[in-house]
Amino acid sequence: MKIIIFSLAFILGSFNVSNAQDYYMPVSSKSKIAIKAYQQADDSAANAEISAAKEQLKQALAADPNFFMAYTLSIYLSSSEEAIDLIDKALALKSSEFSRAERIIREQLMILDKDPKANIADNLKKLVAAFPTTPQAYQWAALQSVYRNGDGKAALDYSQQLMVLLPDYGPIHNVRGYVYLNENEMDKAKTAFEKYIALSPKEANAYDSMAEYYMTNKEYAKSAEYYDKAYGMGMIEGKERAATVRRIMRETPEYFNLRPETEKAFGYSHAVKIGNDIKISGAVSMDDAGNPTAVGDLEQQMKNCYADLEKILKHYGCTFDDVVVENVFTTNMSLFLEKSAYRNSIYTKQFPAGSWLGVKELALPGFMIEIELEVHKAE
Repeated sequence: MKIIIFSLAFILGSFNVSNAQDYYMPVSSKSKIAIKAYQQADDSAANAEISAAKEQLKQALAADPNFFMAYTLSIYLSSSEEAIDLIDKALALKSSEFSRAERIIREQLMILDKDPKANIADNLKKLVAAFPTTPQAYQWAALQSVYRNGDGKAALDYSQQLMVLLPDYGPIHNVRGYVYLNENEMDKAKTAFEKYIALSPKEANAYDSMAEYYMTNKEYAKSAEYYDKAYGMGMIEGKERAATVRRIMRETPEYFNLRPETEKAFGYSHAVKIGNDIKISGAVSMDDAGNPTAVGDLEQQMKNCYADLEKILKHYGCTFDDVVVENVFTTNMSLFLEKSAYRNSIYTKQFPAGSWLGVKELALPGFMIEIELEVHKAE
């Protein structure tokens, strides 16, 4: 017996269908209890509530031990080892009274039982051709196209057809978002996940998916924010995921260039943030081309330095109140001491630690003062 792994549930979302018969493919079970539990399991899986879905499927199979679709959904949600036994049981069921959908899906399981790496595109086409107005058929086809066959284009095609049937069906935008994410089409992925949230604003999984988008895009602060949102809405995994992202934030340098071309030419970055700490390279009085400005006017150069430093602080959501170290380098210490009172307008709460150093020269002859900062931004 080969092992079949579907691993679909983690990217599913939720949708409440007013008429179940309009959404679900037909099943052969006659047990109302079993069917209800199966449909609840499908909805739970769509909400990424895997434990709940498995428990509901156990209830469905307890009510009807021969419920093929309940076995199938259980296989989709199972680990490799669990799937072995379930596939044996599903294929051992008497199929003479199966619904048309169940017969087609049984063919799919038989194909994969022989070769777990087999492409099942033809079987998926057969499924949707048999149920051209049944949303669940397109949902399953889209999911298996991308995660079983690795065919993102087919998944997008099936999802487009489902969107025609159910324009307000949020989860299909989640599927599309992950297809785009896998293809590194980040703008399209973001749009899809935003649509998912718009259509399913009460579902934690929608925010979890957006968090994964932001994490992939290395926008860690936003990722943590959305994982927090998912956790607050009941997705327990969100807490650990948010903690992981924040650990990455603490460990990953975040560089910033105020004048990218000039800084590249000189060979430095103007600032780098690691965790809550920011190192800011010395600011001098220059234009965007790197030429000295306010030549001969130390006071104006000092003001220009602080203006640039303020721009960098704002980039990181900080102010001069967050500065903990300031080092000043000047070619004219006596004049700087005469003009240093200007700093009272910069540091209005407290002064940072630091040093004032008189130097012979700075990078270019026109520079008279350079100011570097260290910043600590408490969470």
